[in-house]
Amino acid sequence: MSSRRRWLALLFGSLVLYTPVTAFALPQVDWKTRAAARTLGVEGLQLMRQEEWEEAYDKLERAYKLYSVPTLGLATARCLEKLGRLVEAAERYREVGATKVERSDGFQQNSAVKAAQQERAILLPRIPSLEVMVRGDRGDGLEVLVDTEILPPELVDTAHPVDPGEHEVRVRRGDVTITESATLEEGETARVVVKLPDLPLPPLPPKKGTDWTPFVWGGFGIGGGGLLTAIINGSVAIRLRGTLRDRCAPDGICPPTAHDVVDGYDAARYATTVGFVLAGVGVAAGCVFFFLDDDADQIGVGPTGLQLRF
Repeated sequence: MSSRRRWLALLFGSLVLYTPVTAFALPQVDWKTRAAARTLGVEGLQLMRQEEWEEAYDKLERAYKLYSVPTLGLATARCLEKLGRLVEAAERYREVGATKVERSDGFQQNSAVKAAQQERAILLPRIPSLEVMVRGDRGDGLEVLVDTEILPPELVDTAHPVDPGEHEVRVRRGDVTITESATLEEGETARVVVKLPDLPLPPLPPKKGTDWTPFVWGGFGIGGGGLLTAIINGSVAIRLRGTLRDRCAPDGICPPTAHDVVDGYDAARYATTVGFVLAGVGVAAGCVFFFLDDDADQIGVGPTGLQLRF
């Protein structure tokens, strides 16, 4: 190991990883874990000086997972901020700033906690906010995605923090997917409104078949029979009336030889009237039973005959 690298390792180990044995707020790990974290941390700091933010974050994040001390957490938050991942950076600053440390934990650890609190306060106004508003029939199973992450239902129609840059918003409802996009600068608030099409109308109920109940058949049968009786007897009455006009006087007096024709004419008229009455009653009853066909339990035979229950 070169003298410069050894010096950096010693410096980083003394400032970043030093934790007195009397400190209980910071994690207690074995010396092998501390040594591994120290190596990753030194490499991460070197990459930060070279502004290799992605590689630096990778090294420092692994070191922080091994040994979660404020100095390492502060370094990862600064890398995230440089990478434009402001939301994650603010959360890491918050996490580091909430670390409980004692004076005995070392000056550098205490300074890192205070720096995290200050830098988070400066960062928060820079974080953009995006509001996704969904209009229309949402139905069941609505899903809203911002980029590749599902937006919780509680955050729909509510502004939430996002990183600067372009974001894709997708709203899915069944087979319908609507995609919108928004580009946000630091500190900007944007709103994306997605209008969903109307839900399809529910399918019509199946048409009734021809399986009518006996009540329906009986009603229309009586009506048809009555109508047929009225037509036949009506035609007979018309024919007999013509015969009576030829055989009877103009004053309506008929000879005895025409009395049998008069009796037949009167019977035909009576039968015609009865036929029309039966036709009307039968058709009316058939219609009533037809419309009550779906509620067959409302039709029954009681002690006094046929009964309808409503």
